[in-house]
Amino acid sequence: MPQFSKKIFLVEDGKKEAEVVLYNLGKFSQVINDYETINYTLKPKSKLSGFCSFLKYKAADYYPEGTLDNALSKPDAVPIMTVHQSKRLEFAAVFIPCLNKNFFPAQKIGGKSVWHVIDRSRINGSGRFDGDLEDERKLFYVAVTRAKKYLFISRAKNGRDKTISTFFEEAKSSPCMLPYRESISYDVTHLPDLRKATVPITLNFSLLEDYFECPYRFKLSMFYGFVQPIPEQMGYGSALHEVIRNINLRAIEGKPITDKFVQKLFDEVFYLPYASQKQKDRMTESAKRAIQKYIDRNQPMLADIRSAESNIEIDMGDGITVNGRIDMVKDVVIDGEKKTVIVDFKTANKRVLETINTEQLKIYSLGYQKLTGQTADYMEIYHLDSENTAREPVTTDLTTAVETEIRQTADNIRKNNLPRHCSAESCSKCHLSHLCLSKMEQKKYTGG
Repeated sequence: MPQFSKKIFLVEDGKKEAEVVLYNLGKFSQVINDYETINYTLKPKSKLSGFCSFLKYKAADYYPEGTLDNALSKPDAVPIMTVHQSKRLEFAAVFIPCLNKNFFPAQKIGGKSVWHVIDRSRINGSGRFDGDLEDERKLFYVAVTRAKKYLFISRAKNGRDKTISTFFEEAKSSPCMLPYRESISYDVTHLPDLRKATVPITLNFSLLEDYFECPYRFKLSMFYGFVQPIPEQMGYGSALHEVIRNINLRAIEGKPITDKFVQKLFDEVFYLPYASQKQKDRMTESAKRAIQKYIDRNQPMLADIRSAESNIEIDMGDGITVNGRIDMVKDVVIDGEKKTVIVDFKTANKRVLETINTEQLKIYSLGYQKLTGQTADYMEIYHLDSENTAREPVTTDLTTAVETEIRQTADNIRKNNLPRHCSAESCSKCHLSHLCLSKMEQKKYTGG
């Protein structure tokens, strides 16, 4: 996701402190999600104690403050951070001060080490086992490589620890490092111009669908980093899509769809990592029924499938890219003429007539046009669980309109223009509604 102009710095509720809180709460939700993903099957008591230990001993090294890790909105100021917090970030200019011994590298912890027991002279290259110094050297490398254009390193000549850092000496030997000279003007007017180009922005179908439903929810997820809690049924939709994809690919190859083949697919690709065994059995049986109905209903038409899970990437210009996958493209005969239909499979319990008009399917149509140079004739929603379908024609005006809408979306994201779209339908199902709704609004939209 992109960085915004330095002029953009959202103030929630008129207070910058509130924004910092949201950034850090978003980061904390990521910490919880990462730990839950790895340790989901632990018992609650063990999971809680393990999570507390993770926070105390490890999390600080892996997770910077939310404001430092966020690449979307930055104040017009110089960020001051630890080297650990700078990981994965880049800046036009980086300053690394305090390159004195016992500062960087840090002072070694006292006490006995392995060399009090083993004679160094008996180990070839014993220095490679001096973990403290090597770890600090790696950290110094992280700090140095945060700079995209300019790197300034310095040290204090006076003070308690005046000895020059080993890393400073090593850096001085580089032909890329120039010593400070008083005769040189370091005024900003003598520095090369850092041109401001349009920041690239990459969107996918899911992000755009999230934006169209509620721009503020998009903001909470993509700006502040809030993560949706892990439900037991997570993975059902993608697993079912994977089974369908393999069936369609086999049909394209002209091979028969046998019961043995379908069972093998379920054994190999139908994976539900967070479901209990009881729920896993129930969802697997539900998925098998949906797949069998799909095969029975579409067996005569499987030979007309042209592509399954086609990857597309739309270059909209102005640094805007949209990528994603089209579930299926097939040929149908309507009134004696062959027509091209773009199909999107759904597993959510929604009315198909409402879903057919969502922006996501319109973007599929645009993606197909960009991918092939041709305009599809129809777009279709196929609900795997209910077998309900809905089909609408694709027109030139439709693809032109959605292209304009995507450009407007990217512009709103860059300008941080992301208002709330509140309604009883969207807010009652939103896992982040408690962050943006007042108590009165919660009663109105969620019934809480």
